[in-house]
Amino acid sequence: MKQQYSLNDLTIRPTHQQKNDEGMTEHTHKIIFKHPLNLEEKQQFIQLIKSIQQLIAPSQLEREQVIFTTDNQVDYQLKQPSLSGEWKNLLFAKLAVFSTEVSEILEHDGNRVFSKIATKHEQRELNHRKNEPIQRI
Repeated sequence: MKQQYSLNDLTIRPTHQQKNDEGMTEHTHKIIFKHPLNLEEKQQFIQLIKSIQQLIAPSQLEREQVIFTTDNQVDYQLKQPSLSGEWKNLLFAKLAVFSTEVSEILEHDGNRVFSKIATKHEQRELNHRKNEPIQRI
């Protein structure tokens, strides 16, 4: 079954996190995990991001893509030819599995879409935003 995400999950991030370089769009995301990740879990997360990058732009794999700023916080970077495409659904699906099976993701870029503890207010906001038009670049 394909997971459906709200418009809030697809919100275009601030431009300081995106850069178009030689026809490639680069953007950085921040994840906060519920618990600190051990070395094995960190390696699993790194491999997850590399597997996505391999699918969308294999020539970009040699770059540093994942930086753990603390044991429960990571910044990851992806580079791709466009911001749209099936890769985004695949990324969200893999992050959802990681959050369920390895370590719960409390926030992804400030959004609690993967967290079991999203507040009622956040859920109402997500439901309200479903009717908003999607912004195009």
